[in-house]
Amino acid sequence: MPSLLQSIKALERERSRAQAAESRRLAIARDPRYNRIQEMFPDEGPFRRELYPKQMEFFEAGATEIERGFMAANRVGKTRAGAGDMT
Repeated sequence: MPSLLQSIKALERERSRAQAAESRRLAIARDPRYNRIQEMFPDEGPFRRELYPKQMEFFEAGATEIERGFMAANRVGKTRAGAGDMT
């Protein structure tokens, strides 16, 4: 049977691993290479979000709706928007 000191050290190692994993997850979430919506529709610039109200409405609906449809013309970014939303 492990001693109390061994149990405490094991818990500390587990907590340290969990903190490291959370730190990595947050770093990835902030990395623009892994945030497709931020990459495609940044806050500022020529492709800023306010210029794409239909796409933003589609993304926002994902928080409350189970199914959504995005019908639009050819070559306007439906697939990229859907893929970005899925990620």
